[in-house]
Amino acid sequence: ICTSLQDRNHVFRSCDALGQSYSALEVILEKFLEKNVEFKEILHLAFSHRKLKKVRVACWLVIKWLYFIWSNRNGNKVQVLMAMSKEITWMVRRKNFAGSRNELLELQDLVNDILQN
Repeated sequence: ICTSLQDRNHVFRSCDALGQSYSALEVILEKFLEKNVEFKEILHLAFSHRKLKKVRVACWLVIKWLYFIWSNRNGNKVQVLMAMSKEITWMVRRKNFAGSRNELLELQDLVNDILQN
């Protein structure tokens, strides 16, 4: 249990009790969007890309990732990566995000690469 002030920056980014799962999200987003992404951009979903499909999938990823960290109070990077990999697989099978299948598969490859390292 963390006794520090529970602001968004602390909970999602710097809390030792929650681990390093935020840094994995940042790495995945930067590779997926092919540019640097700051904490404020992630928190406010204020990043951009020339392909709207990538922005849509990236917003979905950030919302799911941060919700998973917040609701489960689980900062274990490996567990979060595994959960997101399962979620992406489910989205691909269910054919959600019509027209964004390639972006989801690209995102899944990035998540699996980080999971294996």
